[in-house]
Amino acid sequence: MGQDILYTGSLNTPTEENQFHPASGKLFDKAGWIYFINSDEGGLLYRIRDDKQGQKPISSHSIQEYKIDRDWIFYTGYHKKFCLYRMLLDGSESIKLSDFSSRYIDMNLNRLFFSNLQDHGYLYSMDFSGKHLHKMNQEESWMVTYYNGWIYFISKSDCLRIKRISENGLKTETLVQDDCISFKIYKDVLYFSNHNHNNSLFSYHLKNKELNWIHPDSCWNFLIYQDQIFYMNATDNCHLYTMKTDGANHRLLDNSMVWFPLVINQWLYFSNWSEGKRLFRISLDGKIKEPINQQASLKLSAVFTP
Repeated sequence: MGQDILYTGSLNTPTEENQFHPASGKLFDKAGWIYFINSDEGGLLYRIRDDKQGQKPISSHSIQEYKIDRDWIFYTGYHKKFCLYRMLLDGSESIKLSDFSSRYIDMNLNRLFFSNLQDHGYLYSMDFSGKHLHKMNQEESWMVTYYNGWIYFISKSDCLRIKRISENGLKTETLVQDDCISFKIYKDVLYFSNHNHNNSLFSYHLKNKELNWIHPDSCWNFLIYQDQIFYMNATDNCHLYTMKTDGANHRLLDNSMVWFPLVINQWLYFSNWSEGKRLFRISLDGKIKEPINQQASLKLSAVFTP
């Protein structure tokens, strides 16, 4: 563990000696659970139901970032210099996958992709049991995101341009020439905050390569749900705004300072930095807003019923 092992097989097919798959075989209630890092409790990972019940910690140590995939949570821990771990949704069966520091975790059906901080932040992959480590590029790779056979990332080594690399690592493409600080992919369109244009939102169509400017607001902490963009508007005191994916119907939704927006069961959940970073939710039309807990709740994620 922790040493470079060249993976020579397909990146989509587990080897016979490693058949670990994210389906654990256990039964989990996946309806309405919201996960968050509780910074009031030393960065422990917590979860709470959307009816405000059942809040409890599911990690025994602080977590820097995490990603949920089916029955498993993949995460990096502060206590072990950002080593990569996995555990079940209820916090059980936690094991360490690597001895090196990692960031920006994502995955496809068979492999994890991440930035290896002990090798200049270069993009790496390995299987779900922590074996068959594979170095994919020699660029410091941020915001690693898997989508339809490609791994997308912001290249810190190349002026914050957005690039993508094929799963087999043989092909790399530069998609956006401007400096970018964040991006999302939705319905084959890449949405990104363009640092060269005051962090305003642009779109890039992955199929026809069409580039469009959406809106002048400084928008980099955002979520796309059902053709609607919810975002923290840095142009207007970081308040919560919404607009269509083409920039239409642009409006203020709430005066809260919003981080980590998340939609579940027709509610928008967020860390409310105007109210001590507590977990809040607001109806998608902005008419109802209510607190969910009393703790500083960061980096929200959710699990849904299949």
